[in-house]
Amino acid sequence: PNEEINETSAYLFSPRLNFELTEDLSLELLYSYTSNELDATNAPFSPDRRFTQIGNEAEALARYEPEDLPFDVIFGFRYYDTQFEIEPISGSAAVPFKESYHCWSSFGQAIWNVTDYLRIIGSGRFDNYSDFEDAATGNIEASFKIDATNTILFAKYGTGYAVPVGNDLSRLSGSDFEAEESRSWEVGLNQSLNEGAVVLSLVYFRSEIENLVDDDGNFFSPTYQVVDTEQEGIEATLDINPISWISFDFGYAYLDAIITDGIYFGGNAGAPGERLIRRPRHKFSANVEVDLWDRANIGAGLVAAVDRER
Repeated sequence: PNEEINETSAYLFSPRLNFELTEDLSLELLYSYTSNELDATNAPFSPDRRFTQIGNEAEALARYEPEDLPFDVIFGFRYYDTQFEIEPISGSAAVPFKESYHCWSSFGQAIWNVTDYLRIIGSGRFDNYSDFEDAATGNIEASFKIDATNTILFAKYGTGYAVPVGNDLSRLSGSDFEAEESRSWEVGLNQSLNEGAVVLSLVYFRSEIENLVDDDGNFFSPTYQVVDTEQEGIEATLDINPISWISFDFGYAYLDAIITDGIYFGGNAGAPGERLIRRPRHKFSANVEVDLWDRANIGAGLVAAVDRER
Protein backbone atom coordinates (compact mmCIF):
# COMPACT_ATOMS: atom_id res chain seq x y z
CA PRO A 1 0.00 0.00 0.00
CA ASN A 2 1.17 3.52 -0.80
CA GLU A 3 0.69 4.66 2.81
CA GLU A 4 2.87 1.96 4.36
CA ILE A 5 6.44 2.81 5.33
CA ASN A 6 9.17 0.13 5.40
CA GLU A 7 12.56 0.79 6.97
CA THR A 8 15.23 -1.91 6.70
CA SER A 9 18.68 -2.56 8.09
CA ALA A 10 21.00 -5.48 7.36
CA TYR A 11 24.33 -6.65 8.76
CA LEU A 12 26.78 -9.27 7.51
CA PHE A 13 29.94 -10.59 9.18
CA SER A 14 31.66 -13.31 7.15
CA PRO A 15 35.31 -14.26 7.76
CA ARG A 16 36.88 -16.92 5.52
CA LEU A 17 40.12 -18.89 5.86
CA ASN A 18 41.90 -20.75 3.05
CA PHE A 19 44.64 -23.35 3.53
CA GLU A 20 46.78 -24.82 0.74
CA LEU A 21 47.54 -28.24 2.23
CA THR A 22 49.31 -29.58 -0.89
CA GLU A 23 49.59 -28.55 -4.52
CA ASP A 24 46.42 -30.49 -5.24
CA LEU A 25 44.47 -30.23 -1.98
CA SER A 26 43.03 -27.12 -0.30
CA LEU A 27 40.70 -26.47 2.64
CA GLU A 28 38.31 -23.56 3.07
CA LEU A 29 36.58 -22.58 6.35
CA LEU A 30 33.74 -20.07 6.45
CA TYR A 31 31.60 -18.51 9.16
CA SER A 32 28.76 -16.11 8.39
CA TYR A 33 26.47 -14.08 10.64
CA THR A 34 23.54 -12.20 9.10
CA SER A 35 20.92 -9.96 10.66
CA ASN A 36 17.99 -8.42 8.77
CA GLU A 37 15.42 -6.12 10.34
CA LEU A 38 12.30 -4.59 8.78
CA ASP A 39 10.04 -2.02 10.49
CA ALA A 40 6.61 -1.88 8.82
CA THR A 41 4.54 1.14 9.93
CA ASN A 42 1.41 2.97 8.84
CA ALA A 43 -0.01 -0.05 7.01
CA PRO A 44 -3.77 0.40 6.39
CA PHE A 45 -4.76 -3.16 7.41
CA SER A 46 -2.01 -4.25 9.84
CA PRO A 47 -0.58 -2.94 13.13
CA ASP A 48 2.94 -1.55 13.22
CA ARG A 49 5.42 -4.40 13.60
CA ARG A 50 9.08 -5.33 13.34
CA PHE A 51 10.33 -8.40 11.45
CA THR A 52 13.76 -9.73 12.45
CA GLN A 53 15.68 -12.66 11.00
CA ILE A 54 19.11 -13.79 12.25
CA GLY A 55 21.19 -16.52 10.66
CA ASN A 56 24.40 -18.35 11.58
CA GLU A 57 26.28 -20.48 9.08
CA ALA A 58 29.51 -22.49 9.31
CA GLU A 59 31.02 -24.42 6.40
CA ALA A 60 34.09 -26.56 5.74
CA LEU A 61 35.01 -27.20 2.13
CA ALA A 62 37.77 -29.43 0.72
CA ARG A 63 38.94 -29.18 -2.90
CA TYR A 64 41.01 -31.86 -4.65
CA GLU A 65 42.24 -30.54 -8.02
CA PRO A 66 45.10 -32.70 -9.34
CA GLU A 67 46.91 -31.21 -12.33
CA ASP A 68 47.78 -34.61 -13.84
CA LEU A 69 44.27 -36.09 -13.68
CA PRO A 70 41.15 -35.15 -15.71
CA PHE A 71 38.88 -34.49 -12.74
CA ASP A 72 38.32 -32.18 -9.77
CA VAL A 73 36.42 -33.09 -6.59
CA ILE A 74 34.79 -30.88 -3.97
CA PHE A 75 33.33 -32.13 -0.69
CA GLY A 76 31.97 -30.24 2.28
CA PHE A 77 29.85 -29.94 5.40
CA ARG A 78 27.58 -27.08 6.45
CA TYR A 79 25.62 -26.05 9.55
CA TYR A 80 22.93 -23.38 9.39
CA ASP A 81 20.46 -22.01 11.90
CA THR A 82 17.93 -19.20 11.61
CA GLN A 83 15.63 -17.39 14.03
CA PHE A 84 12.65 -15.34 12.88
CA GLU A 85 10.63 -12.99 15.07
CA ILE A 86 7.72 -10.57 14.76
CA GLU A 87 7.20 -8.02 17.54
CA PRO A 88 4.89 -4.99 17.96
CA ILE A 89 6.29 -1.46 17.63
CA SER A 90 5.34 1.25 20.16
CA GLY A 91 2.67 -0.85 21.84
CA SER A 92 0.75 -1.72 18.66
CA ALA A 93 -1.66 -4.67 18.53
CA ALA A 94 0.69 -6.87 16.46
CA VAL A 95 0.76 -10.49 17.67
CA PRO A 96 4.28 -11.52 18.72
CA PHE A 97 5.72 -14.56 16.96
CA LYS A 98 9.03 -16.41 17.20
CA GLU A 99 10.30 -19.48 15.32
CA SER A 100 13.64 -21.12 14.56
CA TYR A 101 15.16 -24.20 12.95
CA HIS A 102 18.59 -25.56 12.04
CA CYS A 103 20.07 -27.84 9.41
CA TRP A 104 23.16 -30.05 8.96
CA SER A 105 24.25 -30.63 5.36
CA SER A 106 26.82 -32.63 3.44
CA PHE A 107 27.51 -32.10 -0.24
CA GLY A 108 29.92 -32.97 -3.02
CA GLN A 109 30.68 -32.22 -6.65
CA ALA A 110 32.83 -33.90 -9.28
CA ILE A 111 34.00 -32.33 -12.55
CA TRP A 112 35.25 -34.80 -15.17
CA ASN A 113 37.00 -33.54 -18.29
CA VAL A 114 36.33 -36.63 -20.40
CA THR A 115 38.16 -35.17 -23.41
CA ASP A 116 39.37 -31.73 -24.48
CA TYR A 117 35.83 -31.14 -25.76
CA LEU A 118 33.49 -33.01 -23.38
CA ARG A 119 32.99 -32.16 -19.70
CA ILE A 120 30.56 -33.75 -17.21
CA ILE A 121 29.63 -32.26 -13.82
CA GLY A 122 27.70 -34.13 -11.14
CA SER A 123 26.75 -33.03 -7.65
CA GLY A 124 24.74 -34.27 -4.69
CA ARG A 125 23.54 -32.90 -1.37
CA PHE A 126 21.87 -34.24 1.77
CA ASP A 127 20.12 -31.93 4.26
CA ASN A 128 19.08 -32.95 7.77
CA TYR A 129 16.54 -30.46 9.18
CA SER A 130 15.40 -30.06 12.77
CA ASP A 131 11.78 -29.23 11.88
CA PHE A 132 11.29 -30.59 8.36
CA GLU A 133 11.82 -33.80 6.45
CA ASP A 134 15.36 -34.66 5.36
CA ALA A 135 16.13 -34.19 1.68
CA ALA A 136 18.55 -35.52 -0.93
CA THR A 137 19.04 -33.42 -4.08
CA GLY A 138 21.48 -33.26 -6.95
CA ASN A 139 22.15 -32.35 -10.55
CA ILE A 140 24.12 -33.51 -13.58
CA GLU A 141 25.39 -31.40 -16.46
CA ALA A 142 27.21 -32.16 -19.70
CA SER A 143 28.84 -29.69 -22.08
CA PHE A 144 30.50 -30.17 -25.47
CA LYS A 145 32.80 -27.68 -27.15
CA ILE A 146 33.06 -27.27 -30.93
CA ASP A 147 36.41 -25.62 -31.61
CA ALA A 148 35.74 -24.91 -35.28
CA THR A 149 32.91 -22.51 -34.44
CA ASN A 150 33.75 -21.57 -30.81
CA THR A 151 30.43 -23.05 -29.71
CA ILE A 152 29.58 -24.79 -26.43
CA LEU A 153 26.47 -26.99 -26.25
CA PHE A 154 25.16 -28.02 -22.81
CA ALA A 155 22.34 -29.85 -21.04
CA LYS A 156 21.49 -30.01 -17.34
CA TYR A 157 19.02 -31.75 -15.01
CA GLY A 158 18.59 -31.01 -11.32
CA THR A 159 16.34 -31.35 -8.29
CA GLY A 160 15.71 -28.87 -5.47
CA TYR A 161 14.23 -28.67 -1.96
CA ALA A 162 13.36 -25.45 -0.10
CA VAL A 163 11.94 -24.96 3.40
CA PRO A 164 10.13 -21.74 4.44
CA VAL A 165 12.10 -18.62 5.28
CA GLY A 166 11.31 -15.31 6.94
CA ASN A 167 7.68 -14.31 7.13
CA ASP A 168 6.52 -17.64 5.65
CA LEU A 169 7.21 -19.22 9.05
CA SER A 170 4.54 -17.08 10.73
CA ARG A 171 2.00 -17.93 8.03
CA LEU A 172 2.68 -21.66 8.50
CA SER A 173 2.66 -21.78 12.30
CA GLY A 174 0.63 -24.76 13.51
CA SER A 175 0.11 -26.04 9.96
CA ASP A 176 1.08 -29.37 8.46
CA PHE A 177 3.58 -28.03 5.95
CA GLU A 178 5.52 -29.77 3.19
CA ALA A 179 8.64 -28.12 1.82
CA GLU A 180 8.87 -26.94 -1.78
CA GLU A 181 10.31 -29.53 -4.18
CA SER A 182 11.41 -28.96 -7.76
CA ARG A 183 12.69 -30.77 -10.83
CA SER A 184 14.20 -28.82 -13.70
CA TRP A 185 16.17 -29.30 -16.90
CA GLU A 186 17.65 -27.02 -19.51
CA VAL A 187 19.50 -27.16 -22.82
CA GLY A 188 21.38 -24.39 -24.53
CA LEU A 189 24.44 -23.03 -26.24
CA ASN A 190 27.11 -20.37 -25.83
CA GLN A 191 28.48 -18.85 -29.02
CA SER A 192 31.72 -16.85 -28.90
CA LEU A 193 32.49 -14.37 -31.69
CA ASN A 194 35.37 -12.07 -32.55
CA GLU A 195 37.82 -13.84 -30.20
CA GLY A 196 35.49 -13.57 -27.22
CA ALA A 197 34.59 -9.91 -27.64
CA VAL A 198 30.98 -10.95 -28.26
CA VAL A 199 29.27 -13.90 -26.54
CA LEU A 200 25.72 -15.03 -27.26
CA SER A 201 23.91 -17.44 -24.92
CA LEU A 202 20.57 -19.13 -25.58
CA VAL A 203 18.82 -21.47 -23.09
CA TYR A 204 15.53 -23.38 -23.07
CA PHE A 205 14.37 -24.45 -19.59
CA ARG A 206 11.49 -26.35 -18.03
CA SER A 207 10.70 -26.94 -14.35
CA GLU A 208 8.06 -28.55 -12.16
CA ILE A 209 7.54 -27.15 -8.66
CA GLU A 210 5.41 -28.76 -5.96
CA ASN A 211 4.15 -27.05 -2.78
CA LEU A 212 4.88 -23.50 -3.91
CA VAL A 213 3.85 -21.34 -0.92
CA ASP A 214 2.39 -17.85 -1.08
CA ASP A 215 0.27 -15.44 0.99
CA ASP A 216 -3.47 -15.66 0.37
CA GLY A 217 -3.97 -11.89 0.55
CA ASN A 218 -6.25 -11.88 3.62
CA PHE A 219 -5.20 -8.76 5.57
CA PHE A 220 -7.01 -9.64 8.80
CA SER A 221 -6.34 -13.38 9.07
CA PRO A 222 -3.47 -14.20 6.70
CA THR A 223 -2.91 -17.84 5.84
CA TYR A 224 -0.99 -19.49 3.07
CA GLN A 225 -1.84 -21.02 -0.28
CA VAL A 226 -0.02 -23.99 -1.80
CA VAL A 227 0.01 -24.69 -5.53
CA ASP A 228 1.91 -26.90 -7.95
CA THR A 229 3.23 -25.29 -11.11
CA GLU A 230 4.93 -26.07 -14.40
CA GLN A 231 7.16 -23.41 -15.91
CA GLU A 232 9.04 -23.21 -19.18
CA GLY A 233 10.70 -20.54 -21.24
CA ILE A 234 13.79 -19.24 -22.95
CA GLU A 235 16.61 -16.94 -21.89
CA ALA A 236 18.88 -15.08 -24.28
CA THR A 237 21.89 -12.95 -23.31
CA LEU A 238 24.38 -10.95 -25.34
CA ASP A 239 27.70 -9.89 -23.79
CA ILE A 240 29.81 -7.31 -25.63
CA ASN A 241 33.36 -6.29 -24.65
CA PRO A 242 34.49 -3.78 -27.30
CA ILE A 243 37.60 -2.86 -25.30
CA SER A 244 39.23 -4.30 -22.18
CA TRP A 245 37.86 -1.76 -19.67
CA ILE A 246 34.18 -1.63 -20.63
CA SER A 247 31.48 -4.29 -21.04
CA PHE A 248 27.81 -4.39 -21.99
CA ASP A 249 25.28 -7.17 -21.50
CA PHE A 250 21.70 -7.43 -22.68
CA GLY A 251 19.14 -10.05 -21.73
CA TYR A 252 15.65 -11.24 -22.58
CA ALA A 253 13.58 -13.95 -20.88
CA TYR A 254 10.22 -15.43 -21.82
CA LEU A 255 8.36 -17.36 -19.11
CA ASP A 256 5.18 -19.41 -19.26
CA ALA A 257 4.18 -20.37 -15.67
CA ILE A 258 0.98 -22.40 -15.27
CA ILE A 259 -0.78 -23.69 -12.14
CA THR A 260 -1.26 -27.47 -12.30
CA ASP A 261 -2.84 -28.05 -8.87
CA GLY A 262 -4.24 -25.83 -6.09
CA ILE A 263 -5.86 -22.39 -6.17
CA TYR A 264 -4.95 -18.81 -5.24
CA PHE A 265 -7.36 -16.62 -3.27
CA GLY A 266 -10.30 -19.01 -3.66
CA GLY A 267 -9.61 -19.29 -7.38
CA ASN A 268 -9.99 -15.56 -8.03
CA ALA A 269 -6.26 -15.17 -8.68
CA GLY A 270 -5.42 -18.53 -10.15
CA ALA A 271 -6.71 -22.07 -10.64
CA PRO A 272 -5.37 -25.13 -12.48
CA GLY A 273 -4.64 -24.28 -16.11
CA GLU A 274 -4.26 -20.55 -15.42
CA ARG A 275 -1.13 -18.42 -15.22
CA LEU A 276 0.78 -18.09 -11.97
CA ILE A 277 0.56 -14.61 -10.48
CA ARG A 278 3.53 -12.22 -10.12
CA ARG A 279 5.65 -13.91 -12.82
CA PRO A 280 6.21 -11.62 -15.82
CA ARG A 281 5.91 -13.24 -19.24
CA HIS A 282 8.61 -10.97 -20.69
CA LYS A 283 11.67 -9.61 -18.91
CA PHE A 284 14.34 -7.34 -20.37
CA SER A 285 17.67 -6.26 -18.87
CA ALA A 286 20.63 -4.11 -19.85
CA ASN A 287 23.86 -3.44 -17.95
CA VAL A 288 27.11 -1.57 -18.47
CA GLU A 289 30.29 -1.88 -16.39
CA VAL A 290 33.44 0.25 -16.56
CA ASP A 291 36.79 -0.64 -14.95
CA LEU A 292 38.23 2.51 -13.41
CA TRP A 293 41.44 0.77 -12.30
CA ASP A 294 42.51 -2.67 -11.07
CA ARG A 295 40.53 -2.53 -7.81
CA ALA A 296 37.50 -0.43 -8.72
CA ASN A 297 34.70 -0.41 -11.24
CA ILE A 298 31.37 1.31 -11.74
CA GLY A 299 28.22 0.10 -13.43
CA ALA A 300 24.54 0.70 -14.10
CA GLY A 301 21.65 -1.59 -14.96
CA LEU A 302 18.04 -1.51 -16.09
CA VAL A 303 15.38 -4.23 -15.71
CA ALA A 304 11.88 -4.12 -17.21
CA ALA A 305 9.04 -6.63 -16.74
CA VAL A 306 6.07 -6.85 -19.13
CA ASP A 307 2.76 -8.76 -18.94
CA ARG A 308 2.58 -9.77 -15.30
CA GLU A 309 -0.46 -11.37 -13.64
CA ARG A 310 -1.03 -9.50 -10.35
